[in-house]
Amino acid sequence: MPFGPSPVSPPSCAADALAMAEAAFDFLNGEDLPGLPVGVQADCLQSWARLEAKRAAAGASLIGAFRACDGPAADGQKSMAAWLAKFTRCTKTAARGQVAAFHRVTE
Repeated sequence: MPFGPSPVSPPSCAADALAMAEAAFDFLNGEDLPGLPVGVQADCLQSWARLEAKRAAAGASLIGAFRACDGPAADGQKSMAAWLAKFTRCTKTAARGQVAAFHRVTE
């Protein structure tokens, strides 16, 4: 895998963006990462750090938007953390962590 961004058309909607992200993760999970030259691995780790920061910001935006529209209540949940735990099948602790991260990003 040669390293460097290749031209990619921007997604046209949120669903397309998420599908692109999922496809990217699927590719990386199937790639022979240990077989890459160490310099390419280093470049990948630097890109990964930037992506993780962008993922955190996007996740906080999604949580904030869903909360602002009373999304959890519309699905019969008392809180954002309860909604996350039930509908994303994460643990309650992880759900509370996501909500706490939302508050840290938006402060």
